[in-house]
Amino acid sequence: MAKRILYVDDDAESRIMVVNYLRYLGHDIVAVEAAGEALRAAGEGPVDAMILDVNLVDMDGPELLTLLRREHPSVPIILYSGINPGDEKVQRMLAGGANRFLSKNEPLEALVRAVHGVSS
Repeated sequence: MAKRILYVDDDAESRIMVVNYLRYLGHDIVAVEAAGEALRAAGEGPVDAMILDVNLVDMDGPELLTLLRREHPSVPIILYSGINPGDEKVQRMLAGGANRFLSKNEPLEALVRAVHGVSS
């Protein structure tokens, strides 16, 4: 089933690859590179899931998660990052309401399974 997904990542190469793959599978993707854009996009219409990078240039990942959770408490949020899952930021974000962490080193199919798993 197609999902409307907000994807936040300041890495242009990752963003293009993920967006193209998810769109190919029929999902509606709103992709942004900065936290400020993510907050605006999240307020413009309902989404079925959010995918967030942990490290962003304009705001700390845990801070963005807190703001998104406050406005969208029931929307599933997947952390998608190249950093170690044991990293302190990742752990703070999981404790702060992110549904799960997925490494960018995993195949894109794992991201699709994660999106469907948290938003079913």
